[in-house]
Amino acid sequence: MENIVEREGWKMAKLKKTKEEIVNKAKELGVEYESKYQGCGQCTFSAIIDSLRWGGLELLPENMQDRLFCGLSLLSGGVAMTGDGSCGGVTGGVLAIGVALGISREMQATDRSVRRVGYETAWRGIVDKYFEKYNSLLCKDVQRKSFGKAYNLLVS
Repeated sequence: MENIVEREGWKMAKLKKTKEEIVNKAKELGVEYESKYQGCGQCTFSAIIDSLRWGGLELLPENMQDRLFCGLSLLSGGVAMTGDGSCGGVTGGVLAIGVALGISREMQATDRSVRRVGYETAWRGIVDKYFEKYNSLLCKDVQRKSFGKAYNLLVS
């Protein structure tokens, strides 16, 4: 059985693992990375990228992933630990989807509607699930729903 990632006719790569195995690996790595590094954005992003790499799809070289990890770390806690921005899990996950889709500047300059594929993929893959579970994308709302209250993340 071929494991080809497809999105509206776009063939991305032949995978060595099934979608279910890759998703389970991402969940496992997400827990491991959150425990090791802390920070929803960078841990979610790295778990997705690393699980896809493990499954046979190399989206970016590890040194570029490390650079993105640095930037994503500042988006954790609803942007700079304020709780007022998007949940880092949403941010990291949506970034991983964008990297996977590879909708480049050149593609967007030629046809701006190509971004719609990205929007729809992010919506179906992450955003709608957050609204269903938390009724929000905001860090503080996700905390309230998960822990019963929103924490001041700037105070450790």
